[in-house]
Amino acid sequence: MNNMFAVAMLYINGKPTHSGLECICQAKGAKKRIIARVSDVVMVKVISHLNGAIHAIVSEPELGVLFTQCNKCAGKVVTIGGNVKCIDCGYIEERKLSTKFGNSDFIKLGSK
Repeated sequence: MNNMFAVAMLYINGKPTHSGLECICQAKGAKKRIIARVSDVVMVKVISHLNGAIHAIVSEPELGVLFTQCNKCAGKVVTIGGNVKCIDCGYIEERKLSTKFGNSDFIKLGSK
C-alpha cells in the first residue's frame, strides 16, 4: 500500500525558495500510519519529475518529519519511539520521524 501526500517546497537543498512548488510524496510500505500532518516540517528526497508533477520519497532514515507540534493543543512534543507525545496535554500520535527530528538547524536556513 502507498501513502501519498503533497508537500509545499519551501527550501531546496537548504536554500529558501518562493517558487510555490509542491511535490507528491510517496511512503511505500508504510501501511496505514500517519506520515505527516498539515504544518509539519518534512524533509523529502525528490526522485523524479514526471508529467508535470514532482515526485519525492520519505523512506530513507534521515527523511521524514523534522518538526511538529501537538495536533490537539499545538504544544511542544517529544519523541517516544516512532511516536510524538505532547508535553502539555499528553496526546500521543505517530509520525514518520527523521533521524534529524528535533535538530533546529533547519530554522537557521531562513534567517539569513
